Amino acid sequence: MSIFSLFQHSSAFIWFLIWCHLIPLAHAHSTERSFPNLTFKSFAKVISSHFGSDISLATVLVLVFTLAENVNLLNLHFPQQHPEYSGENATQLTGWMNALTRAIISHLGQKESKTLFQYANVDKSDQDKHLGLQIENLAKALNLSPYDKKENYRGRLETVSMEQIQPIHVICPKSFVCSTASCKPRSLVRASRSRDEPDVTLIKGQIIYKRVPVLSGKCPSCQTLYHADHEIYLSSSDSIITPMQVYLNSAKYLKIGSNIWVDRSFSNAAVNAMYNFHASASAYTEYWNNTFGSDSFTLSRPHIWQAFVQESLRTIAAESNIDIELDVNLDIKEVTAEAFSILGENGLIRAADQHACSECTQEYKKHSDIVLNNDPAALIGIDGHQSAPPLIEEPTLDPALIGIDNTGDPSTNTDKKYVKMVVLDGIVMGPTHCAYDNCQNDLSNHRGGSLCDYHEVELGPQCLVRNCHHNKAENTNECAAHQREWNTYKKFHTGHTQSGICRILQRPGERQPWNHTVRQPNVQRHDDINDDPPPPANYFSPAQYYCVETICAPCGVVIAWTKFDKSESPTRILNFLESVYPEESSRPDYICIDKGCQVLRTAVANKNGERQQDLLLTPTTI
Repeated sequence: MSIFSLFQHSSAFIWFLIWCHLIPLAHAHSTERSFPNLTFKSFAKVISSHFGSDISLATVLVLVFTLAENVNLLNLHFPQQHPEYSGENATQLTGWMNALTRAIISHLGQKESKTLFQYANVDKSDQDKHLGLQIENLAKALNLSPYDKKENYRGRLETVSMEQIQPIHVICPKSFVCSTASCKPRSLVRASRSRDEPDVTLIKGQIIYKRVPVLSGKCPSCQTLYHADHEIYLSSSDSIITPMQVYLNSAKYLKIGSNIWVDRSFSNAAVNAMYNFHASASAYTEYWNNTFGSDSFTLSRPHIWQAFVQESLRTIAAESNIDIELDVNLDIKEVTAEAFSILGENGLIRAADQHACSECTQEYKKHSDIVLNNDPAALIGIDGHQSAPPLIEEPTLDPALIGIDNTGDPSTNTDKKYVKMVVLDGIVMGPTHCAYDNCQNDLSNHRGGSLCDYHEVELGPQCLVRNCHHNKAENTNECAAHQREWNTYKKFHTGHTQSGICRILQRPGERQPWNHTVRQPNVQRHDDINDDPPPPANYFSPAQYYCVETICAPCGVVIAWTKFDKSESPTRILNFLESVYPEESSRPDYICIDKGCQVLRTAVANKNGERQQDLLLTPTTI
């Protein structure tokens, strides 16, 4: 059976062709001709003899680059002036040239277009004709015609190469004077000699530039070093001088490799791809190499990850008006951890702090607008068997803090009272962390590791079974006495085994009858009231966070977030609320949570939880 018949009447055949097209193949590039080689004297003579004396350099460059970019249009225009077959008529000014001249006039505007003509009294209806003849003469002078001076056909015009006129890029500091507070502003000097300055590869958008010099500056007075993407100064504390690195939020270029720099449009594209398309660093690397790479230049996953981190770091820091200062020579993992400790604000999203809009902030009403079952008592929230509850003080909200949209702006009436509510819930998911007891550090190795950097060193060759102090056997994670536990773990956690393959193919939250039941560190069901589960018997696999807890406005804006390690216990929820809303003035009027009764019971029963009781009962209601 042929491949075509196999995929006939199926979209799989189309995907097969696309897949074949994406396979990197060696292919010949289209033929290009060099940029027009014309002396400046001859070029100036052509411009002065065909265009107005007031024409600007920018307009001249627009005309030249327009002709070089549209050789296909010139291939259509000139043959109509040289008919070869019966029925063809010679046309001096073709429709192709008319379309080009109209586009030029539209781009330049009426004021600048007047400088194209030698005579100011050219009638507006004749501008296209006059400009068409001038553009045609300029094309001939630049040798952008398929016919020679004797009107002999030389062949089709090929694409004009712009490589000869590419600008020379130099990566250097943006600052031109020293900005240290204790130092007088003075000019910077080069910090290194020419032989020590590297030549790197620069990527602007998707264009690759080779052999780009990188220069650095230095203040002769305070010895601060200035680079294109960071500055290094000497910090003195307790008689100890430490070099500190400041990440520049306004940097034009970012260093993502030992000899690779990119502009901010490249790094911003990497960030947008990961957020908008949920693409991994590896997937975006493959996409970029297949689309813009070549046999002589490709990027690797660490390059894309570096661009993502560097761009994210500067974007968030600029939004928070913070200049991040870290120790020098940190690797990307340490930079990420240190930057989060500075910018993370313990999970509080500063851009959403005190958020309010017409959807999640409502006007306060003493009585309900809805009568249930024709019961007038419902208007005041009681029935015939209940006594009226005591009135609580009307909640207030500063209208100046309300960012209301055009559907209704309560800030226009400062006499009204407003009510805010937040929704608190956990998203059950399992990001991993160190398996050691009460340690939530990141893993040293996310592909097969179970411990963080610190506990990898601390435990060293020790057996990873709890409370066992013997050394590991060779090529295993346990001692000779615990080989059985290790073999059982490998059996159900290795992709080469049948059960391991079933585990890999299993969808989240789905379990098949043949799957082996393994006790996970977070065995608590979402609505259970029990506290932390018992610790695992070994540290073979990394621990998992139970859930990501979020505080959201009813409109969907995320206000704060955190990770709960082993369970979504009421105590953890109360501590999270207290950290986000430490002051009474910042608290919402209502908190919507599916464990409201448990949280309220825990707050009341906690003898040391007076602040937590105040958080929930005055004035907040769950």
